[in-house]
Amino acid sequence: MPCTTPDEMMAQYSAALFAGDWKGCSDLYEDDAVYYRPNQVLAQDRAAIEAHYRSVVERSELRSLVRAEGQFTISGDYAFQHGLYLIESRDRSSGETSTFESRSTLVLHRGEDGEWRFAVMQGN
Repeated sequence: MPCTTPDEMMAQYSAALFAGDWKGCSDLYEDDAVYYRPNQVLAQDRAAIEAHYRSVVERSELRSLVRAEGQFTISGDYAFQHGLYLIESRDRSSGETSTFESRSTLVLHRGEDGEWRFAVMQGN
């Protein structure tokens, strides 16, 4: 489904995470996107991002993802957000549930096809 607004793209991202669709998650990134974690580049292109999401989905099941604060600011073909996300997941091997907060900075880019994709994701 085309993502014609940043919020539509985030809804599609959440749906892919809930479904355990690691390919669907990574398809929402530009080919040269970068995914940062504190003090490290976690993944620097779509193939590495796809591998990251595959390992996440294999390890855990997303139970809840709520944007607690942070709206997108759109400037031309870019959208920016610094927000707080509340996340609950269940470890697939132990069954243990964990809840945590993530402060994330997102940069989305609208491509020539009119669809929004992640250009940069930085989370803590």
